Amino acid sequence: IRAAQKRSFQTFNRAAINRSLADINAQLPADMAGHDAMSWAQDEFSRAYNQVLPSMRGVRDPTFVGDLNHVMQRAGAQNLPPEYQDQLRHIIQNEIVNRFDANGHITGEAAQKIGTQLDALINPMKISPNPYVQQLGRYVREADQALDNMMAAHNPALQAAKDRIDAGYAKFK
Repeated sequence: IRAAQKRSFQTFNRAAINRSLADINAQLPADMAGHDAMSWAQDEFSRAYNQVLPSMRGVRDPTFVGDLNHVMQRAGAQNLPPEYQDQLRHIIQNEIVNRFDANGHITGEAAQKIGTQLDALINPMKISPNPYVQQLGRYVREADQALDNMMAAHNPALQAAKDRIDAGYAKFK
């Protein structure tokens, strides 16, 4: 009975991993399961990102700057307390704007890293008992979305590939 349960669990896990890998046209080797399968899938997603991100470039263009300014204006207009507006301004400046080079350019890898860092900030904000912190998290998410929109506008073909990788990786996680 235990062996059957173990096979059933492994079959389920393989199917779930393969469903996520399908978005990047990959599939687990037939004899792989458990931690090895998880590690192999993680490596496949890393490989997929490494094929796309180095070719992506972004520019701090007027649309992007306007989108970030709009996030700040909305925060003020919707009565986010000043101390939270200051935090939002600090996050936008230090976690996004300052990551661009002196010419206003950013690489795909840097933009991906920003998104990961913003997610780490946003996730605890979403579950905070403080409604202002939750609201701050929503504005940080909007700023992150502005970055994603800018990268998509400058890399339409590559963005489609990255979106597929993101979708598969989300299923994998």
